[in-house]
Amino acid sequence: MRIRSLIALSALASFVACGDDDPAAVPSEDSGTADTDSGVDTGADTTPDVGSVCGEATECLRLSDCGDAGLTTPSCVEGCCVEGTPVDPPDPVAECGEVTFQGECEGAVVRWCQDGALQEIDCAGFYEGTVGTCEFFTEEFGYYCAAPEGFACFGEGTAFCGGEGDSGCLVSDLTVATGSACSGFESDCAPPEDAEAEFAGYCEGDIAVWSCNVNQPTGFDCAAMGGACDAGTCVNLQPEATCFDGLLECAPGLDCVGEADQPGACEGELADPTCEDGVMNGDEGGVDCGGSCDDACDVEPTCEDGEMNGDEDGVDCGGSCDDACVPADPTCDDEEQNGTESSVDCGGDECAACVDGETCGVAGDCESGVCSADDGLCAAPTCEDGVQNGAEEGIDCGGETCIACDV
Repeated sequence: MRIRSLIALSALASFVACGDDDPAAVPSEDSGTADTDSGVDTGADTTPDVGSVCGEATECLRLSDCGDAGLTTPSCVEGCCVEGTPVDPPDPVAECGEVTFQGECEGAVVRWCQDGALQEIDCAGFYEGTVGTCEFFTEEFGYYCAAPEGFACFGEGTAFCGGEGDSGCLVSDLTVATGSACSGFESDCAPPEDAEAEFAGYCEGDIAVWSCNVNQPTGFDCAAMGGACDAGTCVNLQPEATCFDGLLECAPGLDCVGEADQPGACEGELADPTCEDGVMNGDEGGVDCGGSCDDACDVEPTCEDGEMNGDEDGVDCGGSCDDACVPADPTCDDEEQNGTESSVDCGGDECAACVDGETCGVAGDCESGVCSADDGLCAAPTCEDGVQNGAEEGIDCGGETCIACDV
């Protein structure tokens, strides 16, 4: 089954638990919820208060997901929306006033309302080693800290990447803690309208975009892991590459070896590439097409593909492309009527004279030396055209067809 959400990947050690994306998830020893055994909050909880299955409760990635859960003081705990239990609130309690759980910015500081108390984070100092900013993300989510390009976007310092909808978190290698960063790759990802629907992954070049969180895409750099992107999944991963069912697929002949629901490693002996193995390998230009395969790859024409296709008038120019085509210098063998030519590659000042029936402007455009005034075409020689042409030995005389010339 294809897995597309942070909830489904919460078992991965290098990924954060649900709630780290939540403005309300301030690092704390206390979850703020009652222990399930006694019903009294005792401080640091030793076991999760909410199981991995929410039951009738709403699943969440962040506090804003609980906005319609019908809870007076909602919290997002272990991936589920629960009623908040504000035990030992901050002293003194800050009244939220007009601030909601969606929050607001005061310079680099993000402020939001949690369990009736005003919370805040200074984004300028929130991310170790870099400076974050307070940004608005979506109407449903609100405000939170955003990290600049290059900052790790998974781990304890989980961050949204800065820029609304035009940057993403690139995960090059799941086994390396620093292998994930706000990359700045552009994407138009949109979460499914149905909260329970699976995100439809897609390829952004070599990047497999597999998740969309607050309009921020998350992707794997398939090329960096020795593979290729196919419909939002890295495929054809080579030996020792990290693998995970439905997201990171080993090349044919290799098996993903590891614990269930944990990232494994591609092991085994690579199979020889074929044009029916369902992956792009060998010299193929796509999955089982192009290269030495019989089937050509179906490629949508673009104005940057280096070929004249679609409605283009030239290579990547004219038609629906932004760039107009720049005419090449005319020649007498370019199979076009251009320059001073009276017809295709003939007539004019530079090219050979045209044969009978070709378009002409003056007599010099024609081999016969006669350009008909009636139709503007080069005329065949006759014995009455006033020009020495054809087999004539003089003007309209001699040869096999005309009268003898006077001596």
